[in-house]
Amino acid sequence: MKKILLIIPVITIFVLAGCFNKPAAQNQPLEQTATSTIPSTSTAPAQIDTYGDAKLFGSKALGWEIKFTEPYQKIDCPECIAGIYLLFGPLRPVMSLEPTNGKTPAYNLNFTEARSIKNEFGIIKANATMPETVTQKKISGFDVITWKDGGECENRLTEVFGAKYNIVMSSLGCTTTEKEDFGYFEDIAKTIKRLD
Repeated sequence: MKKILLIIPVITIFVLAGCFNKPAAQNQPLEQTATSTIPSTSTAPAQIDTYGDAKLFGSKALGWEIKFTEPYQKIDCPECIAGIYLLFGPLRPVMSLEPTNGKTPAYNLNFTEARSIKNEFGIIKANATMPETVTQKKISGFDVITWKDGGECENRLTEVFGAKYNIVMSSLGCTTTEKEDFGYFEDIAKTIKRLD
C-alpha cells in the first residue's frame, strides 16, 4: 500500500509536467547511457551528459547547470522530451486519501523543447485555467514566465527560457503557499547557468 501511495504523486507530476503530452517514438531504438534511457528522436539529445553531485545538476546536452538548496532526485522518463525529470525541494507529506508518513520532494523540474517567450506567453495565457496569473519577467538575465493553473490543488509553474531546452518548475499547491512556491522557483532560477 505504501508503494502505491508513493507512486501517486509521481504520476501526478508526470501529468502536470506534460510528460505524457508527447507520444514516445514508435519503433525507435532506445539508447542506454550511464544516467538515463531515452528514445532516439530528433528532439531528445543523443546522450544526457549529466554531472554534479547531490545538489548540483549539469548537462551540456540540455544546456543548463542548476544548483539546488536540497538534494534532488533524477528520474528516468522515456516519455519526457529530455528523457529525464528532476524532483527537488524540501520534503513534503505525500498527498494521499489514506494516512501515510511518506514524504516526497515538493517540486518537479522538467525540460521542454526551446521555444520563444513571445509565442509561449500567448499559448500559456490562452490555455491556462487562470490566465490572469500569467506574467513575464527577467530573473538573472533569463526570460521567465510564471503562472497558476486551477484545479483541486492549484498548480504553480515557472518556465525559464534557454537556447537548447527550457526548464519548467512546477508544484501542487496543496501543501505550500503561492508565495513559498514562486519564491523557491525564483531562488533556483537565480542559481541557473546556461551552458551553450
